Amino acid sequence: MEAPPAVVPKDSKTHRPKRSQVSRACARCRRLQKGCSERRPCDRCIKVGLAEQCIGRQTSEETVQSHTPQSPAIGLALAPSTPFATAGTLPPTTNHGFIPIHVINYCVDRYFSHLFGTIPILTSSYVSSITSRCLEQRDTAWREASCLVSALCALVMLQVEEADGYSFPGMVSETNGSYGRSLLDRALLERHHLPLRPRPSMELIILTFLIYACHARLCRHSQAFFFLRESATLLLLHDPEPNFVGTEDISSVVYQRLFWVLLISERSNAIRYRRPVTLQVTKAVSGLDEALVDHPHLVGFRCLALLFQPLDTAFFALLNEESSRRTHSVQELGSIESAINSALEPASDHSLHDTQKSNLRVTQLWLRIILWQMRLRLGFLSEKRDPISLSYSYPLELAKDLMLSTRDLSLEAMRVHGIGLTEKLFDMACAVVDVLARVPLSVTQPVIELGFEPVNNLRYLRHLITELPGGASVYTDLLDKHVEEFLPDMVL
Repeated sequence: MEAPPAVVPKDSKTHRPKRSQVSRACARCRRLQKGCSERRPCDRCIKVGLAEQCIGRQTSEETVQSHTPQSPAIGLALAPSTPFATAGTLPPTTNHGFIPIHVINYCVDRYFSHLFGTIPILTSSYVSSITSRCLEQRDTAWREASCLVSALCALVMLQVEEADGYSFPGMVSETNGSYGRSLLDRALLERHHLPLRPRPSMELIILTFLIYACHARLCRHSQAFFFLRESATLLLLHDPEPNFVGTEDISSVVYQRLFWVLLISERSNAIRYRRPVTLQVTKAVSGLDEALVDHPHLVGFRCLALLFQPLDTAFFALLNEESSRRTHSVQELGSIESAINSALEPASDHSLHDTQKSNLRVTQLWLRIILWQMRLRLGFLSEKRDPISLSYSYPLELAKDLMLSTRDLSLEAMRVHGIGLTEKLFDMACAVVDVLARVPLSVTQPVIELGFEPVNNLRYLRHLITELPGGASVYTDLLDKHVEEFLPDMVL
């Protein structure tokens, strides 16, 4: 007969032997700080198709080195907590923790084929330089280059690729949209660990701008504005003179283009969300002809810069209704309108890509709408239609011009510009609704005198908005509510 178990008093302290902690995670799960099963290959590696790379625990020397602050691999080993971290998709021949070289090459090609026309910051030589710097880790600035590459790949995946598609089957298990967000999280995490410098590097400025572009594509407006304003501030702190005077190196070209890209982005954002601007076109700034010389593919970007160049700080003070005793005249806005109208050169239209045409045509018409709204607020409009830009019905004419100038362009040529183009079309559609509701055609101008049916143009605008990024999820419903409020009898 077995003896009964000894009764331990409740107030007595029992000391259980502590179980020894033995790490049995494979090398990949340990690096990602993820849970790992005991069998080999582990369940996590099998799930992502990397069973052949599932190996046992690393030696203690390797483990200590990977956690040492002086280790050069720590910046890339800090992967974000995503379902399928990019570090696990690497083939054995690449640097562990780095984005696969196949993904980098693909994203770089897609950048130059789809985004370079409107964001011509990078050159092929510059991309080759930062990519090799990441792989070789040959200097102390390779972390910034690594972070820049992550942000560039994230932007391509979010803005160029189909969100529900799979651009890297067998290598990345996530959809393009999910993978792009993972890369963005990775870039943000890496950027958080970058050292602060009194003079920002070019890589840090470009990286910050690319993060802004990713946030803007994801409709994260507050975060987007934060990084846009920070990139503009970093550019002001970056002094190119010690390195660039009298030289024609890669960084000089990148810096000149970066200024104009930031200026366009900042002023476009400031108009859409009524915010102040940081950058100004001074005598110290390189001219457009100097920055974009001898590059036929940048003709469209030059036209885009010319659209925003006349919008100075005085314009934004007027737009944002800054408190001032200064009076404004009709001629003041008229000179800006003339500059906007002459920014697009008809002779260069045949040399533009469809993506450039869509952005330029929509942006020019949108800026005319903005000027019309400012004139309406200042009391500069009239019932007369001469000139047409000073009439109440001007948005109806602009909606017609938009339909005529974009109906020969594909939706793909417009989608690549992200949600920014959708917001511009939404502003135009709302202006058309306001005109139809507050200025009845039967009172001001009969339909037969206009020569077109404005409601059809409004339907066309709504169709474009629905098909473009952010339209179906956000802006179509907002437009329908606007129509329902001011034109309850209209059916679009």
